[in-house]
Amino acid sequence: MISSVAVTQMESDPEEGLVERAEEYEELQEEQKKIDDTLKEMLPKIQDLEVYKAALAKLEKILEELRKKQAEQLSKNKKAEEELKKLREAEKKLRELIAKLEKQKKELEAAIAKLEEELQKRKLVIDAPTVCVMPAKGKRGRGSAAGSDPVFVEAGAKGIVLDPSGKRTLVPTSKLSTDPAFRAAVDAIAKDEKKVMLFLIREDGYSAYRTAERFARTNSAPIGKLPIIGKGKLDLSRF
Repeated sequence: MISSVAVTQMESDPEEGLVERAEEYEELQEEQKKIDDTLKEMLPKIQDLEVYKAALAKLEKILEELRKKQAEQLSKNKKAEEELKKLREAEKKLRELIAKLEKQKKELEAAIAKLEEELQKRKLVIDAPTVCVMPAKGKRGRGSAAGSDPVFVEAGAKGIVLDPSGKRTLVPTSKLSTDPAFRAAVDAIAKDEKKVMLFLIREDGYSAYRTAERFARTNSAPIGKLPIIGKGKLDLSRF
């Protein structure tokens, strides 16, 4: 049987925390560099777009002047007709190019917004304090690791994470019933009376938890659950 455990937020070992934050800061710098590179790549295209628009405005002005001259000249002025034809072809190509650049500009802006949003999410996770999961003293039953060997499974927005404090293997919610790693973990727990699958449920992870929990129960694996408050890394060292 499994019971509740206390969940608290506390800082990890100072030296270990500094190393982890340094590594996370380097990852953050790499993400920022990708955004900067994307901006540098996009800027010339946006500038070209403005140049093409200005060229189109000048071209339309020239066309208008030619139309006026054409009305004043003889219809058999072959040279004027040829120039007008060339200008019209150039106008068409410019319009097509501007339309293409407008589309690329929107796509690039959307990509940059997505990158910045992802970067902000990572900053929030990095800044969040470590969540220390501790066994409850003197309690047994559902949700407790006392007298058992818990196999931790973190449930979040994208799916579940096997071995959340170690290698971290992400299994998307849509693939839980077919993923070989998750199935192997469930089968191993079902065959070992001392093991229990202990779900650590993030605030946005209930959908993934329900899907994984149904699969584990169907395959005879004992389970427990703990709600996790906060977005920080999990500290399972007290188990």
